[in-house]
Amino acid sequence: MKVAAILALRVFVAISLLGVTVCRASHGTGPSPDAHESSNATNVSCTGVGSYRVATSAVGPTPGLPQSAKGASFTPAVGLAGTDVGSAVPTVSLVLWADEPKPSIDESFKRLAMGEQITFRGYSLTISSICADSAQFELVSQQE
Repeated sequence: MKVAAILALRVFVAISLLGVTVCRASHGTGPSPDAHESSNATNVSCTGVGSYRVATSAVGPTPGLPQSAKGASFTPAVGLAGTDVGSAVPTVSLVLWADEPKPSIDESFKRLAMGEQITFRGYSLTISSICADSAQFELVSQQE
């Protein structure tokens, strides 16, 4: 439970640092589910393709990345800091971290477009889908 709270806090801090607003409908405010479906329907970057998925307000990805040969605490976690599907080139911002090696340092990847590749501690990922409230990617390589 403590680990989940720490991970949730990291995602919250990363979102705050990036200045990205995450939509959450509450008591009639904010976008309706139909608004998200509509923006996804007109967003050519929302392909639904990718072996791994991250969504707002969740630590991911789903499924988890393959465990590092050094152990589970060396395996990166991925948080979705936000998406921008309304711009000419839809983008996604991600935060990656691993508990080991110490000190554990988060790394932010801002405004990634479709097909862009990032690398974090030997794991290389390529963005394959950007939707209003989620993103998907492929694991290109895992070096140990």
